[in-house]
Amino acid sequence: MTDKPLLAVTIGDPSGIGPEVVAKSLQNRSMYTLMQPVLVGSVLSVQKALNDIGSRDTTIGVSSPTDAKAEPGLIEVISPGDWEGIKFPTGKHDAGSGSASHLWVEEAAKMCMSGQVAGMVTAPVNKESWYMGGSKDTGHMEVFKRLSESNYVATMLVSGPLRCMHLSTHKSLIEACKYVTTENI
Repeated sequence: MTDKPLLAVTIGDPSGIGPEVVAKSLQNRSMYTLMQPVLVGSVLSVQKALNDIGSRDTTIGVSSPTDAKAEPGLIEVISPGDWEGIKFPTGKHDAGSGSASHLWVEEAAKMCMSGQVAGMVTAPVNKESWYMGGSKDTGHMEVFKRLSESNYVATMLVSGPLRCMHLSTHKSLIEACKYVTTENI
């Protein structure tokens, strides 16, 4: 048993930069000394991203986070839903991409809530594609709030001793300015 945390890493929007961002990050082998990654997305999308960046890493599907071995060069992917084998369009808003990436965020969040993983890392998603795919959530935090049935969730940024939380997210500038009140702070 290892003391490194098992983390669910969502691949983001398969039509966008998410899979490539994840593929490139996994090329930094020192990451494996800090964590055990298991990806949540589509094996085909991850393998395409690896091929696009010239990586020789390979992907395999696993059915549960505990099946992951976290070996550099072997990228393990949990593929929820019926999205495996789908070739998503590149660089376009797409309902299928939105529906898939939204499901992957939900499933990774559920893995966290059930204790199957210690945490999750999210790659970029496309909110317009989420809407096209039928989601009412405006972003990751809204998914977490809904699934956890919490009254309040927040994004927290940490850098050394600095801790900063977003007061507002996914609001227009004028709405965000109106939201900054003593009560909300």
